[in-house]
Amino acid sequence: DYDERTPPDPLTALRMCSTAGRLCPVAEECRIYADALGAAAGVWGGLTYVDGVPLGRPSITNNRR
Repeated sequence: DYDERTPPDPLTALRMCSTAGRLCPVAEECRIYADALGAAAGVWGGLTYVDGVPLGRPSITNNRR
């Protein structure tokens, strides 16, 4: 859950749709549904939708040295 006035950044949205480091098994279907529904706002399949457009996809890297 989040305050809709400040939607989550892409990495936080991805974490909201993950458990134990694994993306929800229906995340892709969820994103397809959001696109078909024309979702105006919310987190769908690990992406944050604002005004019907998904924010940038998160980039996860492990650059520890």
